[in-house]
Amino acid sequence: MDTSRIVSEDSPLKEFFNFMPHPYKFVNNPSHKASLGGSSNEMIFRRTLLDILNNDFDFVIIAWSHPERYLVPDVGIDLDYDKLKEDGDRELQGVHYTDPYCYIGGIPGHGANRNMELLKFEPKGTDDTILYTLALHNLFNSKNIPHLFMNMGKLDLKVIKARENWIKHINPKNYLSMNDDDTLLEKMSFSFVEYFIELGGNDFIKDREIALMNKEKNVDNIKEILHKNPYLIDIGGHLSDTSFDIVYEKIYKHIILNKLCKSNLLI
Repeated sequence: MDTSRIVSEDSPLKEFFNFMPHPYKFVNNPSHKASLGGSSNEMIFRRTLLDILNNDFDFVIIAWSHPERYLVPDVGIDLDYDKLKEDGDRELQGVHYTDPYCYIGGIPGHGANRNMELLKFEPKGTDDTILYTLALHNLFNSKNIPHLFMNMGKLDLKVIKARENWIKHINPKNYLSMNDDDTLLEKMSFSFVEYFIELGGNDFIKDREIALMNKEKNVDNIKEILHKNPYLIDIGGHLSDTSFDIVYEKIYKHIILNKLCKSNLLI
């Protein structure tokens, strides 16, 4: 969720989060948004793990991205180990860039060098995300940090079913979908992006698929298509503020219902 709205004064979650009223004004224990646009789940895992090892948090929300996104070594550079150390130390201090030194992150089909591109075919994309979830879930529990996972991208249902003996170690209360009565399997196979795309109806879905195939030739048409779905800001599936407010309200209610926050943060 690459948006600062979640930690703003307008967020339904403002009761839980301290926020920065002005970008240059310091407040004690401000909320920390580590999200960066275009991140792979490996990069989300990497940033979160390093942040958690070095800090204490009252609550952590992880929104997994599309599992096919990748992070691979940049074989086009001469590895500088001093820069590698400098970059690693910077990451440990919570200063993150889109890609760490000597790595390339990407989204398949979005202008990456085709010779460098790696497709995370299933089961790897979903397997990796499950393993990242298991690792972070256990780390959060060991440090007594309340937390919540959710999927913006779509995990493969058949792969999740095949890993049922893995996911039994995840508490369903720590995973979010639009229905609190969903099973863990249903929550882990739920995608918020897919949900808001489908709210646009069949005509929108059909027009969007055509536009995605011809997006460079149909700029004006894309604007018309988006008017059919107020929940997206582009045909790539990025959510609008309207959608994010719905998601934040859902997170808020889920936290209260399941008593996920530390007692001093509950209303």
